[in-house]
Amino acid sequence: MRIFLSVLGMLLPLISFSQPIVLVKDIYTGSQGSAPFNYVINAAKDKACFLAYGNTNRIGLWITDGSTNGTSLVKENLTNDATYYPVKPIFYNGYWYFSTDDGINGTELWKTDGSVAGTVLVKDIFPGSNSSYATGFVEYNNVLYFRAANALPEDEMFTYKFYLWKTDGTAGGTVQVDNTVTVEGEEYIVFNGQLYFYGNTTTTGSELYYTDGSAVTLLTDINSSGNSEAKNMIQLNSEMLFFANDGVTGPSLWKSDGTSANTQLVKDFDPNTPYWGKYSASPAKVFNNELYFDASDGMNNNELWKTDGTSAGTVMVKDIGPAGSGLIDLDAVEYNGRLYYTAASENGTSGMSIWTSDGTTSGTYLFKEINATSFGTPYGYFIYSDKFYFAASTPYFGTELWKSDGIEANTVMAYDLNSSNASGIGSLEHVILSNNEVLLSGTTNWEGEELFKFVDTGHDAIVSSVSDEELNLFPNPAHDQLMIHSSQNLQNIYVLDVMGIQRLEVESLNKDYSLDISSLEKGMYIVKVQMENGSFVQRKIVKE
Repeated sequence: MRIFLSVLGMLLPLISFSQPIVLVKDIYTGSQGSAPFNYVINAAKDKACFLAYGNTNRIGLWITDGSTNGTSLVKENLTNDATYYPVKPIFYNGYWYFSTDDGINGTELWKTDGSVAGTVLVKDIFPGSNSSYATGFVEYNNVLYFRAANALPEDEMFTYKFYLWKTDGTAGGTVQVDNTVTVEGEEYIVFNGQLYFYGNTTTTGSELYYTDGSAVTLLTDINSSGNSEAKNMIQLNSEMLFFANDGVTGPSLWKSDGTSANTQLVKDFDPNTPYWGKYSASPAKVFNNELYFDASDGMNNNELWKTDGTSAGTVMVKDIGPAGSGLIDLDAVEYNGRLYYTAASENGTSGMSIWTSDGTTSGTYLFKEINATSFGTPYGYFIYSDKFYFAASTPYFGTELWKSDGIEANTVMAYDLNSSNASGIGSLEHVILSNNEVLLSGTTNWEGEELFKFVDTGHDAIVSSVSDEELNLFPNPAHDQLMIHSSQNLQNIYVLDVMGIQRLEVESLNKDYSLDISSLEKGMYIVKVQMENGSFVQRKIVKE
């Protein structure tokens, strides 16, 4: 048996246990958390901006390079308007662009180079204390486009009218593109050299429009008696596919080559259903030169469909259960030639699981069931370090980060950030820096939801659902000795502080061990135990 105690600071690098997820900065001190969101990386991928609540409980704009000292506040209190929620910034031409209210000009367009001195107003679009609420940013032809209001609402609902604007980053170069078509929503696509968006006029209702930067043009009036509500525009080969309602067939699959004459219906999934229920509006995914999405044909609930852009080539991939899959979100990822997505269990009773498909009926099957209940829903898939990662929940560990190499047995929890049954991962919004660090929001019982970073250490933090009867640590809180009792032999015991720094390491081949923790300072620690089968189990303890 050998025990290593990190007594001297200079020895810490020699014995520190590499933790895959570590706290970058405790922005909102205490357990409440700053709840970081809306991460946007720069062109060099060495810095990112994000929004977070500070100690004043107001949302501010922060910049980080992934280090504690490199994380700083550049603009405090983005809004003085309780009815306005800050929108996601965009990085364009060396600056992050965003909207904020400085208490003088209302909520207007600003930009920052990542420093306090370099954070300035671009233009007061709606002069005075009124607000333009600039939002919906998109870059097109090296110019930044967005929607903004420059007049007060005239209706009883106090609804602002947002028109298309563009900027080159200067006040003089910030101009209105059009004042006749209001921009509905914040969905754009660049197709055939034009910028498409969902617009509205009193004549056409809500339809698809496009611009070349000088004027706004109607693609075609799909629904002559109302609003087509076009959405989910995506390019497949040389055509733009989208979902729209022509007022006759209801919400259906459409396509266009950019001309009015060749904008046409592809498939009406269910002629008997004239409402949006037959299509869930989940994000569509291009895979193997086909578009994958979820829809209902009236006989089956929402299932996985695919299209090659023709009516005959628009088919259901597989009906995975008599009760229907009930896809809640085709939050899919392509990995090693297969599509991985979330759907209900095959028996159709409950639970959301990971399914995989190669585009064929026989090649579509249940890949991994994380949790038999609906609370296990996997989401937030992304590719990183030759694996795909996602968030999922289990009753014992809550929602945490998981990873997979495409083999069911190797689909495991990457790390149990919040060492209890409370969740450590929320939305899984993230950015990946050039140094391969993943910035994301994480939650612990001590800091609340804060900014963390993740690095794939190459070691699986395989954590099994082990009960207190199988592994018990007592007493807790403990003073000098911590008793560890296991139903199987132990390999190694690690004690880490809340910053992820290892304080103790013990090698043991016994089922029972008395751990001397007298050298530890009072506080909270994580005990990480490697079991005989190689899996890891974590427990939280308090040292008195």
